[in-house]
Amino acid sequence: MTKTADKSKFSSAHIRYDSDAIWAQLLPLISNGASLPAALRELPEPKPSLWWCKMAIRNDSELERRYQAAMELRADALADEIAAIIEEEIPAGLQGAETSAWVQRQRLRVDTKKWLSCKLFPRRWGDRTELLVEVSQRISITAALEAAQRRVDTIEMEEPALISGDPRARNG
Repeated sequence: MTKTADKSKFSSAHIRYDSDAIWAQLLPLISNGASLPAALRELPEPKPSLWWCKMAIRNDSELERRYQAAMELRADALADEIAAIIEEEIPAGLQGAETSAWVQRQRLRVDTKKWLSCKLFPRRWGDRTELLVEVSQRISITAALEAAQRRVDTIEMEEPALISGDPRARNG
């Protein structure tokens, strides 16, 4: 459900944008790995501001759902980029410190993309694993109390002196 009167047209700085057309361009770019600001840079002029986009998402729950789905796909794209980075061969001609610098740069790229993936889609790419177990079992408190009472009665019949607190029974 939309909080705005006309979801297809928003204005920003006296320019009216066709929201559906803008998001039809932005969401695929985001799904393929671009951030929202990077995707905005790809749009032709006049392009909306980042603020306009954030407000459009905030004011339209359906758009928010679609944006979230695009962000999850972006996390998947980042994970694919990590796999590609890992497979890259060390460039020929690098020696000593240059090789070390290249490896450190690759490590930074992987760590950054991994962090972003975890934040964008923690359920799939996060470090924390959750296991949800649902058990539907009914327990009768009355039956449990009756069983406990039977155990107490059995003990009282076998060792009445211990239960009554007779000090002579303990010294035997």
